Amino acid sequence: MRNIDSKLTPKEIKILTYLLSEYKQRHHFPDIEETRRALKLNYDKQLEDKLILQFVKRGFPQVGMTQSQEKVFDYIVEQYSKYDIINTFNEIGKELNISRQDLEEIITKLEKRRVIHRKKDDDDKIVPRISKIGYDHKVILKDGRNLKPIEAACVIDALGLPFTYNQDATILSKDPITKQEIKIEIKDEQIAYKQPKNLIAYLGSQCSTTLFFTSNESLKEWEKQHPDQKGTTINMKQALALARKIFEKRLDIDCVPSCEISIDQDQKNIEWLEIPSIDNKDKCCE
Repeated sequence: MRNIDSKLTPKEIKILTYLLSEYKQRHHFPDIEETRRALKLNYDKQLEDKLILQFVKRGFPQVGMTQSQEKVFDYIVEQYSKYDIINTFNEIGKELNISRQDLEEIITKLEKRRVIHRKKDDDDKIVPRISKIGYDHKVILKDGRNLKPIEAACVIDALGLPFTYNQDATILSKDPITKQEIKIEIKDEQIAYKQPKNLIAYLGSQCSTTLFFTSNESLKEWEKQHPDQKGTTINMKQALALARKIFEKRLDIDCVPSCEISIDQDQKNIEWLEIPSIDNKDKCCE
């Protein structure tokens, strides 16, 4: 596997190292002037756009977005994930009270980030370039940061984010069948507390079907309701190890994105497969 920063120059690596550190420590993406002052280097909008793509490749599509870009992106993702709706320009503009001209500009910039695209058979419809998200997973870091749902798109994401940010964290979720509340506390890189105690992690074929279940009975009912879905179960220790493997170095230089796995149904052996970077593949982790 090759790391996703391998084609950057030494100057670009230095700037990206600073940006990653600031984002990891403070959830803050420094603007151009702040970065120039901190590093005393020439840094412009073109280079900023290039380095933002390094965050997108790591699974952080919203880094550096303006407020209006984030508003449009959040709406597109929520409509797609929650309601299976692919919105048109007119629908987005009407709902968010944005003019067609302003929306065209926002959509164009989001396309350049490679986080959305226009539908091939109808370019008036806008589709996010991400898997559908399960919105019942919340991650609260020890420093109080409440991470966005898009960062915790599935249970493995949620378990992995404490490793990404190198902090203890509390994870809140729900059983998709019973709606029973789920709480997990990660301390010193281990599961220090979980309720209920007999939690099951189910690895589906996409983020929206990678879920926590509170019992085997609940899982069986979900499988009965979703006969087309394929997946496997692992225990919480395996789930945490898997999450750590994927997410531990996401905000480090020379990150190697490993987000596609295969699992031996009998032995539960996790085999890691290389995911091509976004330079070669439009979608990752789908």
